Amino acid sequence: MKILLLNIRASQGGAGRVALDLHKRLRGAGVDSRLLYGYGSGVTNDPAVAGDPNIQRLATKATVMTNYISHTLLGYDMVTSSPALLESAIQAADIVHVHAPHHYYLNWSHLVDLVVRHRKPIVLTAHDWWFITGRCGLLAGCTGWERGCGECGQLRFNDLKTVFDISRLRRKQKLAAIARLPAPRFLCPAEHLAGNYRSVLPNTSIQVVPNSIDAEFEAALEEETLNRDTVAARRGFLFSAADLNSVVKVDHALVEKLANRPEIPLILAGRNNPFHYSNVEELGEVRARQEMVKILLRARALVFCSTSDNAPLTVIEALTAGCHVLAYNSPATDEILAKVGGRTLPDRQAMADVIANDKIEELYGGMDSIELSRRALAIFSGKTMADTHIQLYREMLPTAS
Repeated sequence: MKILLLNIRASQGGAGRVALDLHKRLRGAGVDSRLLYGYGSGVTNDPAVAGDPNIQRLATKATVMTNYISHTLLGYDMVTSSPALLESAIQAADIVHVHAPHHYYLNWSHLVDLVVRHRKPIVLTAHDWWFITGRCGLLAGCTGWERGCGECGQLRFNDLKTVFDISRLRRKQKLAAIARLPAPRFLCPAEHLAGNYRSVLPNTSIQVVPNSIDAEFEAALEEETLNRDTVAARRGFLFSAADLNSVVKVDHALVEKLANRPEIPLILAGRNNPFHYSNVEELGEVRARQEMVKILLRARALVFCSTSDNAPLTVIEALTAGCHVLAYNSPATDEILAKVGGRTLPDRQAMADVIANDKIEELYGGMDSIELSRRALAIFSGKTMADTHIQLYREMLPTAS
């Protein structure tokens, strides 16, 4: 069974980490998996996957720049990087599995043409709303997609900006391309996202497969001990984001409010940290999975502020490490925390009160870290995720033969 995975990134970003972990687990299970990715930082090879001969970069600086210009003007990627490599990989595969086909490296219509031409079954993992909108991946509160797009307004300058709004036309073209695909199977990491997709694609197979912890994180977690002593030693409220300066990912006013209370210890993981206080432990960017496990095992709780994510891996990882998550209301966090018996908070004041009064376990019905970890590991198992994909591929193989 030969599977071609396609994504914008190899080891970076949520979709990249999911696709890469799936690739590794598939090969570990004896499946012939190959991963093509757009590019790493600086439109170069991703050094984290340099030793894997079954992973290749597609994009060149020329095609990325061309697509940057076309997207900035019209909101879509005009050309495909390394088209000969992409076509040969599709031709050799039994099944094509697309993750994120956007961000300057791939022309969507061209990809669909290749899949249709070579009559390949296709799986599409929807990490965001891109497949059902005319331009963007994240909605940022916009409901225009429900009415066919074309209402970007000032939002067209967000989430890969564009000068002219032709999103209504682009959405029609995108959905028409999906209709040409041979029995596509969509996978969504969350039920709320799947519901949005079903409303647009009612006659298409759409299945929920929750995100999971990656094999490296899982192995690092198994090496650590979670017991009454380690639970009692937890201290510090963790804010973790790739960019701590982002007001989308981090509630700056909340951090300032807590930082002005010296008795509340804070832990900040991520680059571009704008907060420098005596009670703040600054970790910088954390990429090593073993290090992140250790941080989550010693933190009192993860404070998750984003309401735009749809299946955040950071939250899933914290829960499996037995680190309670304090999160604002959002479809994603409501859904994830409910799976383990937790609930979210409505606003900044409620969050600050829970932290200041140390009422964390009350949000989880009194559940301690050990039970939280046990429940989360049962739900967000990487093996379960891989087995689900393999079963799906096997179901689709008769279509490929």
